[in-house]
Amino acid sequence: FTARPGELRTEVQGADLIVSGDTDGDGLADFAVLVKNINMLSVADFSL
Repeated sequence: FTARPGELRTEVQGADLIVSGDTDGDGLADFAVLVKNINMLSVADFSL
C-alpha cells in the first residue's frame, strides 16, 4: 500500500487470490478476502 485510503491489493497464492484493502490510509490491510480457485480479477470485478 502507498498509505492512501481506499487502496486494494491482490496476491496470488497457488490457485487462490487474496484481496486486501487499506480503508483508512495507514498503509496496513484493514481487511482481506481469500478467493478460492481463481488467480486473476480485473477492475470490472469490483464495485466499491
